[in-house]
Amino acid sequence: KMLFGMKLVDAETLGPVSTPRLVLRYLAYFISFIPLGLGFFWAAFDKRKQCFHDKIAKTVIIKG
Repeated sequence: KMLFGMKLVDAETLGPVSTPRLVLRYLAYFISFIPLGLGFFWAAFDKRKQCFHDKIAKTVIIKG
């Protein structure tokens, strides 16, 4: 993300993400991976380009 100038923010406020929400996002990676990794490919079809773990933790990655 740093290489492309992107950062992770709260999806509702576009502010910094709290530590508990970051932990939830990390744990949600496993949920994204379970159905054949489809949780990661979901971003290709989502209007906000969120994967399952981003939707669960209510985070989004933005440019800048």
